[in-house]
Amino acid sequence: MKGFQEGPAVESEKVPKGPHSPEEPKVSDKVAKFLEGLDLSQKKQQEAAALLKEIESLETRALTDELTGLPNRAAFLGELARWQSLSERKGQDFCLVAFDLDGFKFCSN
Repeated sequence: MKGFQEGPAVESEKVPKGPHSPEEPKVSDKVAKFLEGLDLSQKKQQEAAALLKEIESLETRALTDELTGLPNRAAFLGELARWQSLSERKGQDFCLVAFDLDGFKFCSN
């Protein structure tokens, strides 16, 4: 195919695992599961729910660009690792296509 350039192959151990890789559940999920097993008073349940909501907010902020609300690099790397792991488990091919748009910064501003 004309104009196609094959990039270097990426070995699975070289792909950084994102914060939400398939092997690592979200912190809020871990906390929620832990809290389910506790016998807490009504007040403590409300405090735990507020803390859990704050953790979820922090997780979202860690994976989202503050200005645009779009996923950031950490979110991209997490999804990349997730899709790569999924393709390896199912024995299916995996392809990542990237476009470099010249002058995009001018358009986005």
